[in-house]
Amino acid sequence: MKRIVGLDSLRAMAALWVMIGHGAVPPITAGHDESSFFPWALNGIYGGSFSGPAAVIVFFVISGFCVHYPYSCHKKFNLGEFFVRRYLRILLPMAAAILIIRAVGYIPWDSPRLLSGIPGWSLVAELIYYSLYPLLVIIGQRVKWINLFYITFIIGIFFAFTVPINNINYPAWGYRGDWILGLPCWLLGILLAESLKNPLPNPTSSSIWTWRIGAIILGSITRNLAFQRIIGNHLTLNFFAIYVFFWLLREVSYYNKQENKPLAFLEWAGLWSYSLFLIHPLAFYLFKSMQLPSFGYMVDWFLKFNFVLLLSIAFYFAVEKPSHLLSRRIGQMLTISPSQS
Repeated sequence: MKRIVGLDSLRAMAALWVMIGHGAVPPITAGHDESSFFPWALNGIYGGSFSGPAAVIVFFVISGFCVHYPYSCHKKFNLGEFFVRRYLRILLPMAAAILIIRAVGYIPWDSPRLLSGIPGWSLVAELIYYSLYPLLVIIGQRVKWINLFYITFIIGIFFAFTVPINNINYPAWGYRGDWILGLPCWLLGILLAESLKNPLPNPTSSSIWTWRIGAIILGSITRNLAFQRIIGNHLTLNFFAIYVFFWLLREVSYYNKQENKPLAFLEWAGLWSYSLFLIHPLAFYLFKSMQLPSFGYMVDWFLKFNFVLLLSIAFYFAVEKPSHLLSRRIGQMLTISPSQS
């Protein structure tokens, strides 16, 4: 099985986009004249350009790809190994983050919402997709993956209209229902893995940047449409996911060429992107708790931004990486037959 390079970089950028959108937008337009239309409009458009929900959709597509790709390359499926590796990689860092969040006082110990303080809805959706994957494989082989995508996409469209008309959010049904809307996005990742069996597009460097900028612009449009309450993310982002599919297909094809290499730093950052995604709300809280004096808009942002990154890296080495190694080791133990032991 050939390793797919470039996806870690995209995962890093997606996590960064979520973090920035949640509270670390560079203050380029800070101090603008709110009484003047053009500065006010520019600030609104700029502030909405970092679409965290759109970045989560990118995560879903990449996740579906990463889960299915080894098995599309004929890796033998072991149910125990699959569940152990997938669950532990998500749940152990989640549990650690939940405990730390309560230990530092960000969320009270007696809070009835277990996942308060972390972006829990998407993580719960991921766990549900992992749980459904063996069943999805059986269904996908019988009705074809593309047909399964069409079915879930249509269901998602109808499902999106089951919330109040003034809703603008993608997650609006709680942990029991949010995964239904996101499932076709995750299935696009499976379709992406299946697409590697066919001839790939041949993108140039300029065209791949066009697709990247297009993803940023489309994500920004969906966020600004939601902010203006014109049309919510729950009605736009599944269509955005289709664009993401064709974009990522070109990313994979682009880095499939030996001469095209992703930035080493971004590939490394992709390793701790889950930590960044998981604990950036905690990092925001801890930074605010330090009550540093203000050094000006840009310096304050720079300090906050880098504090979040450093804390995420520390969490990766202390929690996430050991969790990955443990899940891998247990998974390997489950794949050893009695004759090999």
